[in-house]
Amino acid sequence: MPGSFGLNIWVMDKDTNVVATSDNVCVDGKEVKEIPWIISKNNYDAVWIDNDFEIPVAYTKGKYSIITKLKHINNYNDWTAFSYNVFS
Repeated sequence: MPGSFGLNIWVMDKDTNVVATSDNVCVDGKEVKEIPWIISKNNYDAVWIDNDFEIPVAYTKGKYSIITKLKHINNYNDWTAFSYNVFS
């Protein structure tokens, strides 16, 4: 059955020495209210940061495809991503 499981979005981002960045994730125009996507800087010098976000099954159940959008949260630094991957 399509959409029987949630999705995991994985991002690879260049470490820009930012303390924390954050976005709200929207699925088909509906904001994932459970938690925002926050990326915090690691305590070591790294060239790349890997981070992931779990989209709960409530947002994907019964769907063959979805449209996701990231909305910046004020008072957090912007992030730029090298790549995104989605896993189900």
